[in-house]
Amino acid sequence: MTKAKANKLMLEYDRNVIDPALASKITKAYGLKLSDLGIKAKKVSEFPIIYSEETKELKAVATYYLAQELAFKITGERPSSMMNGRGSSAEDIVKKAVALLIK
Repeated sequence: MTKAKANKLMLEYDRNVIDPALASKITKAYGLKLSDLGIKAKKVSEFPIIYSEETKELKAVATYYLAQELAFKITGERPSSMMNGRGSSAEDIVKKAVALLIK
């Protein structure tokens, strides 16, 4: 996966939790591993989201956190947001993180 594709995916899934395999592919595009960022996948039921009985035990990574930590590791800047609402804040963080990554 290219960095451009990784950035596109983070922007596309900015308000979501993603499969750890996809999160690993995104970090690999930047020559890193999830463990390099201190990220461990959590059960879907541990996130403040709506989930079903079938998905609650699956592991996932929050896209905004992945983008935020990736930007911090590469640029030394950790994007944050003053927006209200988890979705809006997550989207804002991902946009800022990707902007830092493509500088």
